This record gives sequence, C-alpha cells and structure tokens, in this order.
Amino acid sequence: MKTRELRKTARKVAKARGHQLTKFTHLMGAGWDLASHAQCEKCGFEVSVYPSPAPNGIDIAGNAVAVNCGTPA
Repeated sequence: MKTRELRKTARKVAKARGHQLTKFTHLMGAGWDLASHAQCEKCGFEVSVYPSPAPNGIDIAGNAVAVNCGTPA
C-alpha cells in the first residue's frame, strides 16, 4: 500500500479512537520512504506507517490506532 493511503487509514482509525494527530513526519533512506510518524496532540500516543514492512511486520502500528485517547499528554 502507498504511504499516502496508509497515513489516511491511520488518521481515520486514530480519529475514531478520539485522537487528534499531528502532521505526519517522514523517515527517508536511500531513495525509499521507510516510515511516517504522527502523534496525538491530546494524549501523546503515536502511530507509525511502514509502506514496505518486513515479511513478518505490519504496515500501521502504534497506540493511537490501538487504544482510545486518554487525553492527558
């Protein structure tokens, strides 16, 4: 899946859990888009997207897509 689509999905899931994500930042390496990260402005939980995860990895990960927002950051 493309990075843009992964970020859109991550943002949608995080929003459904009550999170308000910052803008995604990117980690680039040798011409490859390795990862994008964002953080909830309210509680600090993070989400990362990996467009090319390892064979046993996942493409969207982090507390912001797994746990509801607890607010105090």
